[in-house]
Amino acid sequence: MMTIILTPATEARRRKEAKRDGQDVNALMNALLAEALTADPDELSDEEVPEVRAGIRRGLDAVNAGRERLLTDYAAEVQARTCGDLQAVGRATG
Repeated sequence: MMTIILTPATEARRRKEAKRDGQDVNALMNALLAEALTADPDELSDEEVPEVRAGIRRGLDAVNAGRERLLTDYAAEVQARTCGDLQAVGRATG
C-alpha cells in the first residue's frame, strides 16, 4: 500500500466529485491514478480499448460536423495572430 498526500483543495474536489457521482472516494482516486499511470496505450485493458476508440470517433465526428476544430488548425490560427501582432509591434517600434 502507498500513501499519497493531496492538497486540501484537490482532496475537496475529488470528494465533491465522488459524492456527486455516488462513488466511494477511494475507488474514484484509485481509478484516476490507474488512468494517469497508464502511459502506454499497449497497456490498455480489453475493456478500455472500445471506450478509447469511441471517444476518438466522437471527437472526429464533432470536427467533421463543425462543432470542434483540430488542435493543429487552432494552433496555426493562434500562431498567425501572434506573429501578426509581433510584426505590427516591430513596425511601430522600428
